[in-house]
Amino acid sequence: MQVFKLTNYFALALGTWLLAQPVAASTAEPAGAAVSFAALQAAGSGNPAPVEALNAEDGTRLAYRSYAPRKPQAVLVFFHGDGAHSGAGYAHLARALSERYAIAVITPDLRGHGESDGSRGDAPKPAAVWDDISSMVALAQERFPDLPVFLGGHSSGAGLVLNYLAYPRHDAIDGVVMLAPELGPFADTHRAGSRPFAKTQNSRLLVNALTGGKAFGSAPAVTFDYPLEALLKDQKLLTGYTVNMANAVMPRKPAEMLAEVKVPLAMWVGAEDEIIDPLKLATLLYVPGRDRVAEAVNGATHQSLLLRAADSVGPWLQQQATAVVH
Repeated sequence: MQVFKLTNYFALALGTWLLAQPVAASTAEPAGAAVSFAALQAAGSGNPAPVEALNAEDGTRLAYRSYAPRKPQAVLVFFHGDGAHSGAGYAHLARALSERYAIAVITPDLRGHGESDGSRGDAPKPAAVWDDISSMVALAQERFPDLPVFLGGHSSGAGLVLNYLAYPRHDAIDGVVMLAPELGPFADTHRAGSRPFAKTQNSRLLVNALTGGKAFGSAPAVTFDYPLEALLKDQKLLTGYTVNMANAVMPRKPAEMLAEVKVPLAMWVGAEDEIIDPLKLATLLYVPGRDRVAEAVNGATHQSLLLRAADSVGPWLQQQATAVVH
């Protein structure tokens, strides 16, 4: 007990110093942007659905968009990636799934993102973000009764979904869709020599972990390598996360957590993804005896995958929906 107290005291002292330090980027990284937004920007917004809203458990207003076909076969609640929002290109995927494959799609803005309320890039605690997912699942069940409900995410949105499935209070769902999943530094799925999109201040995350999540939750911990042009065109994009938000979307034991997912799980990544190695990702995902799909989409990058994934995701969701008995 004495050793723990001493360690905890040291962590608090260290954290006080770290809080004042800038989140610095490595000077050894390759030049240029980590991820290209050119294809997505050229395609335009994709005609996002109107913003709707619901109240979270703590009263925070959560924005979302809904894409509903006339006779839906299933519903997918799909979460955006780091610092993004539901209007940042996700309408392309949602409309294609709805119009071509009769899949209803709900695309939320995480708290502190897009049109949702909350401090930008922050959360009172990671569990608040996971509870927000339950609120969206409840919305899907209410709006589309008797339909199977799937969860999905792009980039760190996939990491968020994985964390949620390990959360003791998570709701039952019927399957998982991951697009270009960014599962954090413990996943070891990055391409060799790639420039990271998210740069973490690991010391602040460590201090928070050593204090059981009590210290420095709202301290800056991650910065995103958005190109200046993207930030100028979309001023709702965020440039960083606090410790609490980073912990909400970043799995700490991704391999073990993936192994525990019992529902069908499918993953697609661009063969030309700038930061993720498809082979490493498929190896991480594979679990003997589990219903898993891991495929690379030729010609797609980390962001342009949103323009091309529907023709892979749609048939898989239809197949899974027919197998679900409610």
